[in-house]
Amino acid sequence: MRKEIELLKQENTNKRIEQSNKENSKNVNDIMQLVLAQSLQKMNQPQSVTIQTPQTSPSAQTAAESEEKADNQVASMVKGVKRMVIGFVVALLLIVVGVAGYTVYQNHQHQQEVAQLQQQMHDRVAAAKRLSTVSQDQINSKAVAALHSNNANELDKYKTEIYYNLDKAIIANDPKQANDVIQKMNNLNMNDRYRASQAQSLLTKANNNQLADKVAQANK
Repeated sequence: MRKEIELLKQENTNKRIEQSNKENSKNVNDIMQLVLAQSLQKMNQPQSVTIQTPQTSPSAQTAAESEEKADNQVASMVKGVKRMVIGFVVALLLIVVGVAGYTVYQNHQHQQEVAQLQQQMHDRVAAAKRLSTVSQDQINSKAVAALHSNNANELDKYKTEIYYNLDKAIIANDPKQANDVIQKMNNLNMNDRYRASQAQSLLTKANNNQLADKVAQANK
């Protein structure tokens, strides 16, 4: 009985083992078929291309930043140079305009001075022409009028008058000059009482009473 029981147990065990082996084999076959099917399916499907964006390394970023800074510095330098050039051109233009304006002003002033000199020469020539048409008696008469009015500027218009130097000394109230002029005169007749009295007074101031008396005698 025990042997039979053991044989039955052994047979059951063998059957279970065999059944398990069959099931495992079937499972393995199923798994293999599934894997194979999946592999074939993947092979038949179009492969998607994955584009990976290259990541910038820190060193590349640093180089890019350095290049950008260099570009900015170059741009700043170019701007600075442009500003300097523009400033220089503006300053040069201002200098040129200033020099041109000063030159024009100087030319204008010079032309005015030349015109004034020409006008003065013209006036002098005209005055000389007028005097040349005036007789000596008229000159003497006008010189006496200038002497009586004590007008040196008017007297200067009649330098050809006989008593011009004496009349000038009288108007200037200069005893020494009057004494020097009268000593050189050959004729002490002054042809005018006012001139004679003023000459006598100046000779007295110059301590030349002798000559003053002579003038007084000549002009009685």
